[in-house]
Order: sequence, then C-alpha cells, then structure tokens
Amino acid sequence: MTCRLDFCRIEGDELVADLDSLSLTDVTGESAARHIHCVKTDVHQDFRTVWKGHAHGVVAAFHHHGDFAVGGIETFQETVSRNRLTATTRVIQFKCCAADSELARMSGFHEGEQVYYVQRVRYLDGKPLILDINVFLASLVPNLTEEIAASSIYSYIENRLGMQIAISKRRITVERATELDEHALDMGDYDCLAVISGQTFNSDGEMFEYTQSRHRPDYFCFLDTATRRKRG
Repeated sequence: MTCRLDFCRIEGDELVADLDSLSLTDVTGESAARHIHCVKTDVHQDFRTVWKGHAHGVVAAFHHHGDFAVGGIETFQETVSRNRLTATTRVIQFKCCAADSELARMSGFHEGEQVYYVQRVRYLDGKPLILDINVFLASLVPNLTEEIAASSIYSYIENRLGMQIAISKRRITVERATELDEHALDMGDYDCLAVISGQTFNSDGEMFEYTQSRHRPDYFCFLDTATRRKRG
C-alpha cells in the first residue's frame, strides 16, 4: 500500500504529520515516518531527522545553516559535518596554568589545580563567528597540545585517552560583547552574543571540562526536542 502524504502540513520549518487524520488504518507511525523520510520538498534542502514521539504525530526537522544540538554532546567537527558547513579553527591562546580564584569561580575547578586554558576562534564560511573558551583539568586530560586543540580535543580524549564522556550541564545566556569578542570575532553591527556555558563530566562523575561557546546572534540556532511526561 502506498502511504499518502495529504495528512502532512508545513508549519514554519517543519513538516508535520497528523497521524490522527490518517484515513489509512493500517499505516503505522513507523511506516509513515519511513515514507516521510523519503519525501523531498522545496521548503528547505532536506530533512535532518524524522522523530516519532509519544504524542500523535511525526515531526521532520530541516537543516539550517548552523544548528547546534542542545540535548546531546557533539564536537564542533561533528556539528560542521552534520550541517554541511565549511569551517576552520584557529587557536588564539593555549596555556597550562594553575587555576586562580577568578578562573576557579568561573569554571568550578578548585583554585590551584593545574588546568589547560584554551581560546579558539571558529570560522564558518570564512567568517570568525564563534569564540570557544575551554578549561580542561590537566590530571584528567594530560599532555594536551596546541596541535590537538586546533584539531579535536574530544577525539583525543575519547580515542587516545580512552575516557568516556558522559554528561554536560549547560546554561544559555545572552551577554554583552567583551573586548576579546570584538577583537576575535566579526561582530558586524551586534554588541551582544549568545553564550553557552557548560561543565562536562566523564563516566566516573568527574568534571574534566568547563567551556564557554560565544556565538554571534545571527548564526545562533540551538535545537532541542522536548517531550511532555504526564505527572500523577
């Protein structure tokens, strides 16, 4: 049986399928999702994911020029590959130091602990649009180098050190641009940035990283999928 798509509708950037309105009683949510996955539309380039939730419906989200996943832990290179972007990284500061009181307060590491402090500018399509500030605990991420930082620190952590990255606690804010932001990034007419701050933990529950990812607003689009769980 051919699954018709007349139960689908476009809502903004999403193709929404109302399974309740399906007249074909033998078409399941999974089969509908498979058919929707194969559909091409002129609204955007293609589908990014097809998600079947607990609610009545299937939602297919489309690619944007720079979507970053909030619900998962993804490296910059993985994000670039998924979004089909042209991107490069430039390390503008790299040092191993003892965390002072200000760095300890910001990161959550203890004052005096040895850390690697890294600043990297992310270029998207040739424009410096993201400033990443990372602090790694040296005892858990040893022998870090500037060359590794220019490539992929998470690849080094997972594949060379064998650490399992487990969870990240994040906060998303909008902040005024600092002098460093204005110097490192192409801010255009903007005087603020979207800032994602996070503490990342390994499978032993140890925090090994603090990060700030500072994005120019017009290239900022973080996506998450939320489900409602009925209480009581």
